Amino acid sequence: PRARTTGRAAGRPGNRDRVIHSAPFVNPSPSDVSSDEAALIAWLWGDGTVYTQGRYSPKRPSFGGGNRVPICSITQSENNRDYCTRIETLLRSLGVEPRYYRLPESPHIRRYEVPGKLVASVYEKAGTDLDAPDYEAFVLGLSAEALGTWFETFWFAEGSKSTPFPQVFCQTRKANPGKFEALLLAGHLLG
Repeated sequence: PRARTTGRAAGRPGNRDRVIHSAPFVNPSPSDVSSDEAALIAWLWGDGTVYTQGRYSPKRPSFGGGNRVPICSITQSENNRDYCTRIETLLRSLGVEPRYYRLPESPHIRRYEVPGKLVASVYEKAGTDLDAPDYEAFVLGLSAEALGTWFETFWFAEGSKSTPFPQVFCQTRKANPGKFEALLLAGHLLG
């Protein structure tokens, strides 16, 4: 390749010269988290909740007894019918029949129940802790496909189709700096 000035490279129609700013990161040893599981975590971190009673760690899983299985849900407005459909389709793809209840104070809001054992198994695959997830490590561990799915889904969960990118960043940064850093990192990794 010959060196060209930016003025010369950009000035000719049909010019095939390109400046590559970054390229997608390909993880040489990704975790076993699937794209659907990554999407589930994005919905939970954006429009959901993962609540644990007691202490849970993938290093010390305790599914049988006690109170270590998390209580998980995703909250979505029926006004966002497309998002409700996305959530229901995702849950079905993960082998879960979608169940939701309406909030008494906001009857147009659906709160989807997500099995805690499913979420705990995804956290375990990712090697992160339910009580204090390492958001950046989760993102770094994803395959390229799962990372792209996580990023797109997190965008939907934190904003809307029409929400500008800077606004999604600002909402996330204020709500949870760790999630903000993970979102920023994912953007860089995706190129």
